[in-house]
Amino acid sequence: MNIEYPTNEQIKKSVENICNEGIKKRDTVFSFIKNMTLNLGLKNIFYGVYDVMLIAVLITGAVYSIFYLYIDSLPGAEEKIYLFSFTFAPFMFSFLFFLNFAKEKSSDTFIIKMTCKYSFVYLLAYRMFVFSLLSVAANTVYILVLFADYKISFVTIISLSLSSMFIYSLLLIALLIKFSSVKPVIALSVLWIAGDILLYVYSGDLLMGVLKSVPLFVWMIIVVCASILYFNALPKLISKRRKEYAYS
Repeated sequence: MNIEYPTNEQIKKSVENICNEGIKKRDTVFSFIKNMTLNLGLKNIFYGVYDVMLIAVLITGAVYSIFYLYIDSLPGAEEKIYLFSFTFAPFMFSFLFFLNFAKEKSSDTFIIKMTCKYSFVYLLAYRMFVFSLLSVAANTVYILVLFADYKISFVTIISLSLSSMFIYSLLLIALLIKFSSVKPVIALSVLWIAGDILLYVYSGDLLMGVLKSVPLFVWMIIVVCASILYFNALPKLISKRRKEYAYS
């Protein structure tokens, strides 16, 4: 009896077809955002966190307003703008994330949300994406206001601001992916906010010297690389098992 066995080429093509058809490809961040928006709707995605968003916006607005009102009384006012833009760029994002995470984690329905098709991890990733866009928009508007009143380089300040925010965002996602416990994540948010204040008050001159020593094109490269890494890391976050955050 003569049995024909498949060639190595045929086996290879069969394996590729099985993998392509049988293994679900990971969503890109944009397809993930699109599917979540269409399937759940913005009202459900942000249900129960509008108060958190309002608090974060008000606190950020208060901090930015205080700086704007008293900037003329500070020595080296224009340099302080560069320093403030770098240290406080993630301020709104960190508050949005921290308050959102804390409220959801303390909710009686948190465990239930972890069992849904679109679990809290999905909602978290979606909200982080939106929070980052809101923070970028808020920082850009604030920098434009400062740019209209002071002789500062808009490109330099926006590069410093975006670099700081995306670096913080990457650290946040790295902790979310690495650890099952939420404690390191909350610790990063608290330490970053406290560190911003301490650096600005006590080590402003030293930090300003470091910022000046880095060429503008390096900051622009950091912005591009960090933003690409950030958007590529978000889909990895939603691939975490739901139970990893449910009981952490």
